[in-house]
Amino acid sequence: MAKLVSKTYGDALFELSLENGTEDVLFEEAKTFLEVIHADDELVKFMKHPKIVKEEKLKTGKAIFDKKFSREFAGFLMILVQKDRFSEVEKTLEYFIGRMKEHKKIGVAYV
Repeated sequence: MAKLVSKTYGDALFELSLENGTEDVLFEEAKTFLEVIHADDELVKFMKHPKIVKEEKLKTGKAIFDKKFSREFAGFLMILVQKDRFSEVEKTLEYFIGRMKEHKKIGVAYV
């Protein structure tokens, strides 16, 4: 189920980036967001907390995301909050980054 969620939302973000010509911007923002949540997982804990009401999560998310990210990426993150899918944000963005690397023909070399 989790793989289906990350694929569905990751594909949606990928298609949005192609439609709007914002591949580079969304690719960089997704990588940046993953770095941030890996460094400090307090935001993810807050968004996943079952006792915090969705309205509070949306209000907090909007305050944070709108200041730091493009309208498209912030809106994408807000949709994950609205649909109670923020717990899958890491897997979703990793899937999106993988698709984008494939699209841009970015490979990985091991030395």
